[in-house]
Amino acid sequence: MSKSKFYSFVGQYGNNLLVRSYQNGQQSIFKTGFCPSLFVPSKKKNTEWSSIYEQPLEEVKFGDINDAKEYIKNYSDIRNFEIHGMQNFQYQYINQTYQGDIDYSLADMNIQTLDIETAVDGISFPDVETANMEITLITLFDKHTKVATTFSSREWDDTDKEGIEGITVNYIRSKDEYSMLKCFVGFWAANYPTIVTGWNTSKFDFPYLCNRIARILDEDHVKKLSPFGIVMQREVEIFAKKVKLFDIVGIIEADYLELYKKYTFTPRESFSLEFIAQAELGCGKLEYEGSFKDFYENDWDRFVRYNIIDCLRVDQIDDKMQLLDLLMSITYMVKCNAKDTFGTVKPWDIFIFNHLADKKIAVPPNGKKNGGEFEGAWVKEPQLGMHGWTLSFDFSSLYPTIMRQWNISPEMFVRNHRETISVKDVLNTDQGLSSWAFENECTVAANGTFYKKHRMGFLPEILAHTMSQRKIAKNEMLKLEQEYQTTKNKALLPRISALNNRQMASKILNNSVYGAVSNAGFRYFELAMAEAITLTGQASDMHIEKSINAFLNKVMETKNVDY
Repeated sequence: MSKSKFYSFVGQYGNNLLVRSYQNGQQSIFKTGFCPSLFVPSKKKNTEWSSIYEQPLEEVKFGDINDAKEYIKNYSDIRNFEIHGMQNFQYQYINQTYQGDIDYSLADMNIQTLDIETAVDGISFPDVETANMEITLITLFDKHTKVATTFSSREWDDTDKEGIEGITVNYIRSKDEYSMLKCFVGFWAANYPTIVTGWNTSKFDFPYLCNRIARILDEDHVKKLSPFGIVMQREVEIFAKKVKLFDIVGIIEADYLELYKKYTFTPRESFSLEFIAQAELGCGKLEYEGSFKDFYENDWDRFVRYNIIDCLRVDQIDDKMQLLDLLMSITYMVKCNAKDTFGTVKPWDIFIFNHLADKKIAVPPNGKKNGGEFEGAWVKEPQLGMHGWTLSFDFSSLYPTIMRQWNISPEMFVRNHRETISVKDVLNTDQGLSSWAFENECTVAANGTFYKKHRMGFLPEILAHTMSQRKIAKNEMLKLEQEYQTTKNKALLPRISALNNRQMASKILNNSVYGAVSNAGFRYFELAMAEAITLTGQASDMHIEKSINAFLNKVMETKNVDY
């Protein structure tokens, strides 16, 4: 039993918070009240809290969430009265309850892989919205026990397990689809999964399952899929068609197809489970002949194996790639909910909130910002043809490094002074670009914006910390890998995997910071600041190109050759 303390879900619902947590291996699911805080400008000079601009702030504590909401509503129209602080109160709760590094344990979580099969009419695919076809099979595959629990309304010859690769199968047969769905919901609710994954589950399996349960049973049975009895719908557009998706509150729905696309950074000609399983494992789905309709109607025993093996392949891919662990590493590094990590703006907003709150600095109001176009990266026109002796140079985390070196951060940005400076000016001077920058202790970016440097801004500060933590984790991982090569001690492998996910989590967060900073929906968005990063990046790339060409012309005793 682990001795870790962590949450798997914290959500705001009405005047309460819904919490699913783990401590010493024991799970708790509960609803709780919460007394949030907000912050307003103060005339006092010495206050415990301040704004990012070092303005004194006074803390306003509320008796409950509704009081805080009412306060925000009452003062929202008052000019020059800014309310600071995180207004998504679940993140205040996480910050106060889970301080320091969160030592989570996947072993404590109930992790299931889901796959459903439906009937087909031989003409069209099942419609997710109407759930018009019978669900013929549902399989849940337990990550820790490696047991498949399969629900169906048909007989299966369980003595013939060819192709299931030695795993245990618990086959539960019901008299009809109605009874099968009822049995599935009861099994699910008896031991709610923490994480449910599968291939394309968010776009097909989950919405189809929820719609079919509502159609065959009722809406109350759909609600039973949530440990809090709450299932929410949202509408998205898929292939120019609006589709309703479901959020099962309290369950982490981690579609492995989405995880694979987001975190592997590997271009694939197809993202079908068959293709990815072959690429990653060297084996794919169970093959069948003829049409899918013929398959389940005429070879039911093999069809059951087909369904179970789909779950098994997803689990085997995760055993190799550890993307669920990576997802949770990012979740607990940011201190957000797992579904928040699929975006860019929200994780960084929460990450910054936690960093500042620990320093008694309240986040500013999240007002609407005006976006706009600005120059992006520079790409040199390639020299066409075959080339030998080719070298590749790569900046390490270019944009995060620029933000650190130039101290680019909203509270360091000088709004009342800008000069006409271009990328060419940066390249063609060995002197300082601006006497004003020197006199006022500022850096100057390639778009002529200035950043104070009397102290480190909070964005460079966070980036410096995460980059440092990545180096520490990576060095420790490499040391353990060398030890494993010598000793072949398998007890080292979980630790190596955990360290690899920690350093990858830091890398992914660092590389996503520019995506947040350049998004008009970001609390700290400044168009000039986003442009400062890209144009300074252009200058950096052009400088390297110019320097390498100068060096090679000298070595090769040539003149003005573009190498």
